[in-house]
Amino acid sequence: MRRSTFSILFFLLSVLPLSAADITGAWIAQVAGAGGKTSNVAFQFQYSSRGLIGSVTGPGGTGSMSNIRFNGDTVTFSVTRGAGAESVTYDYVGTVSGSQIDFKVTIQGLNLSRQLTATRSN
Repeated sequence: MRRSTFSILFFLLSVLPLSAADITGAWIAQVAGAGGKTSNVAFQFQYSSRGLIGSVTGPGGTGSMSNIRFNGDTVTFSVTRGAGAESVTYDYVGTVSGSQIDFKVTIQGLNLSRQLTATRSN
């Protein structure tokens, strides 16, 4: 009986992931802009008493992340820039793999999206 319990426990531990990907810290992506110039976009993730929080800083300023979800190696969140009728919301879906996150960024209400890759900077 003891041997079979140990075998089952060993099997379960071997098939379950030991930990999810670590997303906390600073991440930087380079984004091509007008005239072929590149700009840095910085992502900051941290855990607080409210759960996972974060911000995105780029040429348009800094925006707080909302609707953040992190499950396994997938992170999703939104960032809204501007106010009222002039606001634009960007939806991010990223896959964390080691020291990089591959994002697909979509602008809500428009059929526009782009891919970008952020690398850990700390």
